Amino acid sequence: MDWHFWGATLFDIGVGLTFFDDNVRLQAQFGQFTPTQWKLFVDNPFRYGGNVFGGKILANVGTVPFRYFFGPNWAWLSANFTIGANFSVFSLSQSGKAQVLSALLGQVEFPRVTIPKQSMFGT
Repeated sequence: MDWHFWGATLFDIGVGLTFFDDNVRLQAQFGQFTPTQWKLFVDNPFRYGGNVFGGKILANVGTVPFRYFFGPNWAWLSANFTIGANFSVFSLSQSGKAQVLSALLGQVEFPRVTIPKQSMFGT
């Protein structure tokens, strides 16, 4: 589960699956930034927004286990650093047509909680 607010959309939520021992993740996402929502915050012309559907592919490039700093009682907590790509289809733009935007991204996953002895849904 992934969520954020502000950016290209007012809000964005996503769900995904992990592969290769939790090192690669595919996510589907939905976000929104309608012209009405846009006018609540700025007076500039509306560029793009509407309903936003997209996907991400992320690769884990580093992990910081907190047991290294605080001892074995903290083995359940860690942080991950990932890089990846995001592709989104915005339903509205100034041209009146849907528009696809892409981005490279870096992401910090914190807190990452691991439930010991759990084979499914452990993180």
